[in-house]
Amino acid sequence: MRITQYFSGILLILLGALGLFLSIADAGDNRLIGYTLAAGCLVAGVIILTAAMTEYRGGFCFHLGTLSLSLSVFFIGPVYTDYHDDRMTQFAIGLTAGLVFVVTALILLWFGHKRHKKLRKVSDSQPGGNDFASRLVDDGATAGPTHSPVNALPDHPSEPLYPPMKLWRVYFLLVLSATLYAVMLTYRTIRDLNQIGEKRTQPGFYAVGVLIPLVNYAIFFQMANSIARSARKNGFDLPLHPAALTGLLIFTAFAPTVMPSFLYPLTVSIAAIPWLVLHQQMNRLRLAHGPNWRQPDNRYTWKQRSLLIAGLPLMALILVGSKPEFLHFTGKRLAPGESVSGHTPTYRLQIPDEGWRVVPSGTLFPGTDLELMGKTLNDWVVVHAHVTQHRSLDSFVDARRAIIAAQWRNVEVVETRTLDSGAKMTPLSLARFSGNEGVMNTAKAIFVATAVTPEYTVEAIGQGTKNQENAVQALVESLRLSAAENKP
Repeated sequence: MRITQYFSGILLILLGALGLFLSIADAGDNRLIGYTLAAGCLVAGVIILTAAMTEYRGGFCFHLGTLSLSLSVFFIGPVYTDYHDDRMTQFAIGLTAGLVFVVTALILLWFGHKRHKKLRKVSDSQPGGNDFASRLVDDGATAGPTHSPVNALPDHPSEPLYPPMKLWRVYFLLVLSATLYAVMLTYRTIRDLNQIGEKRTQPGFYAVGVLIPLVNYAIFFQMANSIARSARKNGFDLPLHPAALTGLLIFTAFAPTVMPSFLYPLTVSIAAIPWLVLHQQMNRLRLAHGPNWRQPDNRYTWKQRSLLIAGLPLMALILVGSKPEFLHFTGKRLAPGESVSGHTPTYRLQIPDEGWRVVPSGTLFPGTDLELMGKTLNDWVVVHAHVTQHRSLDSFVDARRAIIAAQWRNVEVVETRTLDSGAKMTPLSLARFSGNEGVMNTAKAIFVATAVTPEYTVEAIGQGTKNQENAVQALVESLRLSAAENKP
């Protein structure tokens, strides 16, 4: 296990250093995300490497607490910038999520430290407490004659097993943790298989491996295969073959890619199905070895309750963050060639192709008069319409350029002007802002059309993915003033 800790700690430190280097070299506006990711990796790497060097045995709770602490760094990192730039929604979300992860980390690290103290006390109380026999200690079980691995026969577990928890309890743990409870489920399953005599592996190693893509499928198959083999030894067969159950896990892993985020509870419920089936199979195996359980079987433990408490705001945060996608899904579809205007009847836009929808004002940005979204959430056009207040077209164009230049580095601007604005003798500014992208910046281009009349100023702003960039540009440049502004 120490080798795994050394490897994980060094890898995280290297990833953090690489992320820090890329962020420094980044010329884009997303470099702050790179800094926070790098900081999170460095924090986790230093803690895990220190634990390996000091032989700290905090177990699963320690590693999960370290992960939660690094996530808190990622969320709390940008809050000052969000507050300074008056992005109060992002500020509130980042601060809330960061505090939730901090509290969760403290709780988990406390449980991990209790485990370390318990194991250290047991190890120190035995002669030769630092030899190999003491390293067989797991969750307070000594390596004496009573609990020796030699006595772990298939029909006589050396220690009480984890209780066969009801499926609905496991379901809530999986859903509210975004299936991260599968890590603890893996730990419990591997540990009980060790006690039954089916396997002799480190449960913590397999539990961490579940978080690694592709490796998790191999671990899941090994668990399902071991459960099926042990079930046959006990005289009963399981209805679902391990390969079929693993195939179901792979199939359900694609659910988040094809389902919208506002259906998160349904998505994570689908992803939890293979784990629930595996847990039910393990429950049958546990019941075949007697009713002497390690914990009460009719209630949650404190660790599980803490996970549920931390998972509720996490689910609420995900659902709140999916609001734009929900409004996009329920928005009114617009036909190609259709004209659309906002609450202020001073302008119109013409839809260039299929896939555009009208969403309520304020969905993407506050203070908008009209908001349109394309085939994805990254394709959008918003319109601002407000009183001119004796400002010229040049002042509005310069103000928008300054705002974008503050967000991007090395901004390139291409602007043209035309009198084809729909109103007599009223120029229309058509500008394309493109950033000199850095290593991590994914922004493409922003299109802006601005028309200023003595009464109103109308500004259409759009941004889209590479495939929809031309459609976004066409929609922005279709801005025309209405007949009411067409005065002699």
